[in-house]
Amino acid sequence: MTAIFQFLLFIFVAITVFVGLALYRIYRQLHDATHRFRERPQQREAKVGDNVIIDRRTPEETNKKIIPENEGEYVDFKEE
Repeated sequence: MTAIFQFLLFIFVAITVFVGLALYRIYRQLHDATHRFRERPQQREAKVGDNVIIDRRTPEETNKKIIPENEGEYVDFKEE
């Protein structure tokens, strides 16, 4: 009787280890893929007609404001 329980315990532990290793492999693949995606150079590509425009600026340079805060267009609204 104890041999059956030992066998069932062995099967349970083996299945648990197998499932754990499978989940760990999936996690590592997803983690490595996201890491590679973040590390690759960010390039933006746009097509205008037959010309291809590639933007090699960093995201910080791309999002930098061109017009200073103290400049800009202000229109005084007048209700008629």
